[in-house]
Amino acid sequence: MFDGRETIRAPSSAHRRAVVLSVGAIALTPLSGCLEGTDPGSDGDDDSDDAAREASSDEVETIDATGSTAGTVAVPAAERIQLVNFTRRLCPTSEGLLTEIDDARAELAESESIEADETVDTLSVIDGDSDERPTEEELAEWWDDHDGDWPIGFDDDGSLSDALEIAVRPTTVVLDDAGTVHWRTEGDTSASNLVSAVETALEGSSDGGDGDGET
Repeated sequence: MFDGRETIRAPSSAHRRAVVLSVGAIALTPLSGCLEGTDPGSDGDDDSDDAAREASSDEVETIDATGSTAGTVAVPAAERIQLVNFTRRLCPTSEGLLTEIDDARAELAESESIEADETVDTLSVIDGDSDERPTEEELAEWWDDHDGDWPIGFDDDGSLSDALEIAVRPTTVVLDDAGTVHWRTEGDTSASNLVSAVETALEGSSDGGDGDGET
């Protein structure tokens, strides 16, 4: 079974800590087009008491595409921190986020806060109901056109979106292996915010703390 893991290797001239990434860390410039009923500039979760949400385990069916292999990825996953990006084709905001992923991955690979044995999974998720469902070939072509280079798959029945209360695309969450969401944002964000969210989730997971939903 494909586990959605991909090792980021630094150039030989650099001394980077080993980080495992398999999906959607993102940042983008403000764009519009698919954030109905939301403020695309909002960043991070609200301050309500339920900021740390518990998600049941679901599986995303990944496809054969650049950086992605056909199989399934469990969310949450045992002993993993996951950064999950809920995206949409034909959405300028979602597509704009993808252009920043390499920068976010590079920052994570260089982070002094991440230990050599700590791993982070990344995953982009398409909702089959958000637009006319693409074929796997169409999705792979779109993925390649937008420089995707990590696992992407379908949440056809919407179970993962329901579990994580995803209302709009793009939405990005960082969660631990217990399903606790440590951070989430709808719309625009930056690579540095994503890196900070992952590092905070790693610290919270190792300390046994709850998610705080803050950027």
